[in-house]
Amino acid sequence: METFNRPTVKKLRTELETAMLDGSMQELSQKLGVEFDLGNCKFSETEATFQFKARIAGAKTKEEEHLEMMAELHNIDASKTARFEGKEIRLVGYHSNRPKWSWEIEYAKTGKRVLIATGTAERLFTNSRGTNDEK
Repeated sequence: METFNRPTVKKLRTELETAMLDGSMQELSQKLGVEFDLGNCKFSETEATFQFKARIAGAKTKEEEHLEMMAELHNIDASKTARFEGKEIRLVGYHSNRPKWSWEIEYAKTGKRVLIATGTAERLFTNSRGTNDEK
């Protein structure tokens, strides 16, 4: 690589994640009982800095912990699955540092994660009897 830009950083992330799953990082993960996660990346033309997290294996992320607290405050059932635009989704996290798009959902088939607004989360996952179908 001669310079960092979006495509080269994306390629670098893919290579790093592959190395984390296939190499000595996996052995280290099992040996220590921790899970590793490669987070956000900030970069310039000559330098890339990734956020790297280590978490006790099986422990909840801070977003999962926040989801439990905020779901109760908003009368949301975080264990429900819902349909959004014809696809099955579930709540997986709450990002307290994002004022508008704070609820993280995951698409069942693809595993893709995106953020939604509070109003959408309340409409889809309200803790009540009835359906949660949004088409």
